[in-house]
Amino acid sequence: ASRSPAASAFPASPTPSPSQDADAEPVTLLVVSDLHCNVGMAPLITSMAELSGAQIVLDAGDTTMNGTSVEQYCVSTFARAIPDGVDLITAPGNHDSAETTAQYARAGATVLDGGVIEARGLRILGDHDPKATRLIVEQTQDESYADVGARLSQVACDDGAGVDLVLFHNPRSAPALLAHG
Repeated sequence: ASRSPAASAFPASPTPSPSQDADAEPVTLLVVSDLHCNVGMAPLITSMAELSGAQIVLDAGDTTMNGTSVEQYCVSTFARAIPDGVDLITAPGNHDSAETTAQYARAGATVLDGGVIEARGLRILGDHDPKATRLIVEQTQDESYADVGARLSQVACDDGAGVDLVLFHNPRSAPALLAHG
């Protein structure tokens, strides 16, 4: 059997990071993304977190549509949807803003900001999407996706304890991140 070129670029199985304990209980994660202020999803998020036994909810961004202060209602609705005792971690997307990200942090979310955090024994790395997509303002970008991938890769490689998970809104950062190991 031959392996595809893409498959051969990556190891067959990841090497556990030093932070992983062979006897540790598994951690259940629930990933949500691109909610775009659809507050009707809040009850579903609550139900999925409860039914899955999730200990962490990862919001992979685009919680809002335009990153405006009015969208605090959406941010707080989603934050309240997370059951008590469940961690909420977010990597803001291109439709989120510094304002809505700050609102999420005030509501209890851990906002990834380019560094490694620890949650439930997992070491998580992530950051905001550098592209800003707004309905009333032209798109801006302070860093390319390749630059983000290279920067996060450097952070992961410099972190002596290892990184278990990278959370970022746009997958375009992945090739540069994975190319650096």
